[in-house]
Amino acid sequence: MLYLDIQFARMLAHRMDRWKEMSTNPFKANFRCPICGDSEKNKSKRRGWIYQNGGDNYLRYGCFNCNANMSFHKFLKLQDYNLFEQYTLEKYRNDVVHEREEVAPEKTIPKTRKYIPNIFSDLKSISQLPDDHPVRKYINTRCIPEHFYDKIFYAPKFFKWASGNTKKFSYTEGSNDHPRLILPWYSEEGIPFAYSARAFGPEDPKYFRVVVDDSFPTFFGMNRVDLNKRVYVVEGEIDSLFLDNCVAVGTSALYRFSVAKTITYIPDRDIRNPQIMKVVEKLINTGQKVCMLPEAFAKDINDAVKDGMTKEEITKLIDDHSFSGLEAKLYFTKWSKI
Repeated sequence: MLYLDIQFARMLAHRMDRWKEMSTNPFKANFRCPICGDSEKNKSKRRGWIYQNGGDNYLRYGCFNCNANMSFHKFLKLQDYNLFEQYTLEKYRNDVVHEREEVAPEKTIPKTRKYIPNIFSDLKSISQLPDDHPVRKYINTRCIPEHFYDKIFYAPKFFKWASGNTKKFSYTEGSNDHPRLILPWYSEEGIPFAYSARAFGPEDPKYFRVVVDDSFPTFFGMNRVDLNKRVYVVEGEIDSLFLDNCVAVGTSALYRFSVAKTITYIPDRDIRNPQIMKVVEKLINTGQKVCMLPEAFAKDINDAVKDGMTKEEITKLIDDHSFSGLEAKLYFTKWSKI
């Protein structure tokens, strides 16, 4: 029902950066896209829209930057799970099925979903490499759990391989190339839609992140989490492999993930980085639970594992140093001055 969509869109407004209701009939609201983050260079740009399309009896969401396109119902679920539950309850009360069929496909991508599962077929997984292979030895030194070995891959000539699945890279035979570790990103349904490529040496940048099908929310590890339980949110993909029910955002903007009922955000422990401090403050000011790790903690979760900490010990340390509300504000004042 349109009135219900509009009601919950307005309830969501306080979470949207630079929200402005542009029209009531038809309903249109404009704000900075929380999916892609919108423009980093120009903070005044607002390219996300919640809108009524013609005479439709419901709202949709679209972004002119990342081309996100979905029903308001799905957008609400991605942005505020508690509001989403209230919304579905109200729809049941009005005897309306809460999961209506999309009027049109969210994206017209003719080949991607058949093609993506095969883009890794030319690569060897870590489990397929011999024990004395340098890359397998490298993975061993990072202490990555062995049950992930068949899910991450080795590209001996990264640009040659990547040029075959994205226009982001080109390759000319005989040109310089280098190897990278490939970490696929999977949707909730287990569909690979993106990948990260980590350099082994001094190559810059250390990470390439390539989205092949942008119709999915871009979070790493969605195929491994239970959204009905507490979800731990970190920045780096490799760090997320060491915690249960953990996803990575791939950026310091951890607040982009807001799908689960209960969330603990774990920013990198870099209190000298003003960008991270801004992220922590934003999370605290919006009432989120944020982990502020002690100074004695290793540089990141992977380093803590390499130093001998168990998953259980790290999880307990995270839980013991996670705060929200006034307690978080008070702790942040002390923590940020260490």
